[in-house]
Amino acid sequence: MSATDNHGAKIHFELHGTAGAPILLIEGVGAIGNAWKPQVDELKATHQLATFDNRGIGQSTFARNAPFSIGQMADDARAVMVTV
Repeated sequence: MSATDNHGAKIHFELHGTAGAPILLIEGVGAIGNAWKPQVDELKATHQLATFDNRGIGQSTFARNAPFSIGQMADDARAVMVTV
């Protein structure tokens, strides 16, 4: 399990595969990063993939008093990319 802290929220992410440039898979509302499993299983032999749980879903936390907007969710994705 890996995580990065972004504005007080812990953003859980997982890395899969080792070949090629890293690709960040961003899940929609209400689904955890593991929802990408079928695609990850198919692509991990030829790509590096990162999946993550959006804040407040799955193993990621929701930071109290922190913004929770589309912009904040995009910033969470950026935080995972920088960490990877």
